Parts: sequence; C-alpha cells; structure tokens
Amino acid sequence: MERGGYFQRFRVFQQLQQLLSRTNLRITDAFYLNLLAVATGALVGLFVYLFKGAVNWVSEMIRGDSNILGIFATFDNALRGDSAGGQLGAFDSLPWLVYLMPPLGGLIVGLTFRFWGRHRQFRGVSAVIESVARRGGKLNLRKGALELLNSGISIASGLSVGMEGPIVVAGSTIGSNISQGFRLSPARTRVLLASGAAAGVSAVFNAPIAGFFFALELILGDFRKKAVAAIVLASVSANVTTKALTGGEAVFDLPAYTLAHHTEIINYLLLGLLCGLVAFLFAQLLLYFDIWVPRWKIWPPFKPMFGGLAVAGLAFFFPEILGTGHHTVERLINGHFPHTVHLLPGLEWGWMPAYLVVLCFAKLIATSMTLGSGAAGGKFAPSLFMGASLGGVFGFIVSNQSFNGATDPAAYALVGMATIFGSIAQAPLTVILLVFEMTGNYTMILPMMTAGVVSQVVFYSLRKEGVFTHKLAKLGVKFGRGKDLSILEAIPVTDAMHSGVETILCTEKLCDIRKRFADTDHHGFPVVDETGKLCGIVTTSDLVECPKDEDAPLYASDICTSKVFMLREGDDCHQAIAILEDYHVGRVPVVDVGEKPIGIITRTDIIGAYKLALQLREREMIEEG
Repeated sequence: MERGGYFQRFRVFQQLQQLLSRTNLRITDAFYLNLLAVATGALVGLFVYLFKGAVNWVSEMIRGDSNILGIFATFDNALRGDSAGGQLGAFDSLPWLVYLMPPLGGLIVGLTFRFWGRHRQFRGVSAVIESVARRGGKLNLRKGALELLNSGISIASGLSVGMEGPIVVAGSTIGSNISQGFRLSPARTRVLLASGAAAGVSAVFNAPIAGFFFALELILGDFRKKAVAAIVLASVSANVTTKALTGGEAVFDLPAYTLAHHTEIINYLLLGLLCGLVAFLFAQLLLYFDIWVPRWKIWPPFKPMFGGLAVAGLAFFFPEILGTGHHTVERLINGHFPHTVHLLPGLEWGWMPAYLVVLCFAKLIATSMTLGSGAAGGKFAPSLFMGASLGGVFGFIVSNQSFNGATDPAAYALVGMATIFGSIAQAPLTVILLVFEMTGNYTMILPMMTAGVVSQVVFYSLRKEGVFTHKLAKLGVKFGRGKDLSILEAIPVTDAMHSGVETILCTEKLCDIRKRFADTDHHGFPVVDETGKLCGIVTTSDLVECPKDEDAPLYASDICTSKVFMLREGDDCHQAIAILEDYHVGRVPVVDVGEKPIGIITRTDIIGAYKLALQLREREMIEEG
C-alpha cells in the first residue's frame, strides 16, 4: 500500500515539488495521479490519431472506403463493371480480388496469434474488465500490442469488426502500463486503466462525456472521488489532443431530427422492443460461435481464415458488410436509402426494406463468425450497423404508413443505431450520451432513452449478462454490485475449497469406511462410482446409524446420502453459502464438468476467504480515499 508522498521517490516529481516549494503548496499523491491521467489521455489521443489514420489509409488503398458514396456505390458499380461512381483502390481493375482479402487477413491474424500468443479466456473489452475485477488492473503490453495489430489487420482486410473496441483496449493498456511503470498499487492502477479506456472512447468518437461514463459504468462499475477526477481529466486531455490534430468535427454529420408528434414516441417504444430481440440474438450467436468454432479439428490459424471465407461469401451478396460499415451507417442515418438494390448483375431486390432486413442479419452472422473464429476487433461498429439497418427498415415502414405521425425514417435509423449496442453492453446511459455527442443532435434524446430502456429490459429479461461480462459471470465474478454481496460473488469456490479431496468408492466395505474416518479428522467423504463420478456423500452421522457389527454386509453405496448437493467449478462462494444455509449441510463437494470431485468446501473455508477478500477491499478503499 502506498503512503503519503509515494511519488516523491521519483526524480521528475521531486523537481516539480521544488519548483512549487516557494508557493507553500503541498502537493499530494492525488495530484500526481491526476497528472498521470492527463498524460495518459494525451498519449491515447495521439495513438488514436495515428491508428485510425493507418487503418483508414490501408482500407482506402484496398477497398476505396473513403469514397463519399461509401460501399453502397463502390461495390454496386463494381459488380456492374462501372467504376465511375466509386473506386476499389488497389483492386480497381479486378474488384473480385477484394473478396480474397478477408480470408487472407484471417490467416495472418491466426498465424500471429498462434506464434505470439493472446489471452486464453478473455479478449477485447472483456479482458479489460477481467483485469479490473481479478488482476488489479494489470494488462500485458506485448499482448495488448499484438491484439491491436491483429485488429488493424482484421479491419483493413474487410473482416466484419470495428476499431473502437481495440482502441479502448489499447487506451486501457497504456494507462495500466504507465501505472505499472511507477509501481502503483492495484487501486491506482485500476484508476489509470479506466482513465485510458475513457480517453480511448473520447478520442475515437469525439465524445468526452460518454468516455467518462463508459469508464465508470462498464469498466470500473463504481463511482469513487479520486477515480472520477482522474477519468474526467484523461477524457478531456484525449479529446483536446485529438481535436488539435483533426479539427474535432462530429463523427456523423446529420440534419436536426425532431418528434413529428408526441404519439410518435410509441413507435420508438416498439423499435426498442425489436432492437432488444435482435440484440439478444446477436449476443447468443456470438456465444454460439465462441463455443462451436474452438471444437473444429483443424490447425488453429486456419479458423480465422474460414471465418474470413464466410464473410467473403456473405459479402458477395451483401458487400456493405465488409469492414466497419461506417459509410453505410452514415448514409442510412442521413436518409440516403437505396432506391433499387442489386444483389448480383441483372438480379434486383423488388423491395428495399426486405434487403435491409437481410443485410442486418448478414452483418450479425458475419460479425459473430469473425469474432467466434478467433479474429480480433470490436463489436461496437457492427452493432451500429445492425441498429441503423433495422431502425431504417422500421422507420421506412411506419413513415410510409404515417403511423403515429412518423415522417422521417432516418430518425429511426439513428435511434436504432444507439439501441442495440447499449443492450449487448448493458450500458444504455453511455450509448445515449455517445450518440448525442457523435451527432450533436439533442432533440432525439427522448426517443433514444425510450427505445434504449425498452431494449435493455427485453434483453435483460432474456439474458442476465452482457457480451463483455458473460465469461466473468460464468467464473463467479459479479461486477459493480453491492459491496458485501459482491465480495462473496467475486470469490470462486475453487479459490476457497480444500482441493485434493479424498473420496470413497461406492463398493468400499463398512469396516474400511470406519477405518478411514478413524485415521483422519474428516467428518465426511464424497462417494464416487467406478468412473470417479460423484454419487453421494457419507458422514459420521451416517455411520452412527449403521450396525456395530464389523462384518455387516454393507457398502458405501448402502449407507451414503445419495441426494447430494454439489457445486460446479464456475460457481461462487455466495452460491455455496446459500446451499449450506438453506439445506443445513456442513460441506458441499465441488465437481468438474464430468461431475468428478475436485474439492470440498465448508463454512470455515468461505469465512476465511471472505475475511481475506474484505481486508484487501478495505485497503483499496483507504488508498482510493
């Protein structure tokens, strides 16, 4: 734990103190922490400028993504052999080569991850949240740089991911490693990590307020005095740096949308319901591919390549899904809907809304396949794409029917854009503020709040965890909840249990069981069958009820309690204490996926783990002020 004056051990801070000594000002450690947050924000702002410039330059060179018409025009004209309306960069004369880029990018990503490694369980923003919850905010610089490199390759090659998630991870890694360089405590490391995350959002979206709330709502999950000051300063610093380099224009240039009639709010309520269902489907599909693809019996680097092949196959019919889809989103929220949509040369969709619906689900599948196959990238940009497509369809239909006074379908595309990501991330407040700052349009706040809250309720009623915290929840880590409960929920039973548990075979005789109890201090043993699977538990109480005759023809399966309560590897101590209290048992076996005992947990084990975790929490609270 750091004491007062901790930063004075560093020469740079000693010199600063000497400069200010004549003013009789006493500089505290909180001041130096805020100073580091400002430096973190400036570094992240500069990094975002360079990273975005590099990725956009490569994307423009390969696919001509900077064309003002976006890939709506680029690929439509290319498929017809007409290059007047768009460019394909390096492949202008051979546009079909664009479809080879996603599998090639996937292969490169697979090879780099294979030979240079990545986080085994958590990726992207999930790895940042896991670091805050379990590892004191420490992030590995080498793995962070590799993740960022492969994210850039994925985006530039046309894989269906966004750059915002990798930028948040990069900002968090910068903040974390600055803290580690000064050997700060876990509490202050988490603050600088969250400051880097806020700076990333602030810089990439030109949204300092949303960056601040993103760090508190999603990364830290809590509000603290020192954390708030540092995060605000980092977010502002990153935004000022980016504006100095780019001019600070809004991410999307939009007309001023308004509610045509007060009853139109009902339409946005219905849109929120629809977006909540699509967000749930997206989250489930991400989970499905994340489980299904690792089971493929092929060399791991080939998995992202096959993901790229799937994206290329979908892009042949729906070229807009390639890359981040930023231009497509901008056209939709500006009301530039395609009048006729060509699927292939000579084949035309008769009704534009049908095309946009299929386009939404094509992007959903492409993104799920890209990330599930092991490629790197973010979920935010694809979520905006899906929301804008879905909102555009809904708006087109209700506007044509003048339902509840609806007049402008593009307004629904804007609200849909904000709604889906807010649901999957379980951060609706952040996304509402984010879209407001990205567009500079305040008049749509009420529709966005209505649709966002309804979507959130629908999503949460179907699935309790967002896409970033799902794996943490499976490991028993509950984030940003009430203090005492969260302490128990944050302790996996595998950390508190007695491992190397002794077991008794179901065929073991009564006399041998009595001897086992006599030779040990244990009051109970799990009983397993021939395969090692748990089938019961035998305690001293069970022995008391048995005949005293040593030669009684009884076996463990005859005397054990077959109705046994058990805990899984991913369960937490809160679940364990609930079983112990509700069923009045003294111990609970912990089993693996095959229901083979790997440990046993008692009240004493839980109390010991709780006391240790509580001491660490109190120490961190003292450090944070």
